[in-house]
Amino acid sequence: MNARLTWRHWTVAGLAALYLLGLGFLGGMTAERFRFDAERTMILARLTLATMQAKQRLMLLELDHPPEAGQSEQDFRRPSAK
Repeated sequence: MNARLTWRHWTVAGLAALYLLGLGFLGGMTAERFRFDAERTMILARLTLATMQAKQRLMLLELDHPPEAGQSEQDFRRPSAK
């Protein structure tokens, strides 16, 4: 009986260890995911800000150089094949 009881104790202890190991692994994955999402959010915010600033600069350039009279937008887009 004593050998059977020892075997059960080792089995329960082994299963408890596997459970705690799995729980720790999943907890670590969750924490890493939260950290990654926070970094990703900061990078996307910087990218959005840089994109908006670039568009603003382009719009200011367009305002500084209006098309001359008699020229359409297509004249600016396609160079003439002369």
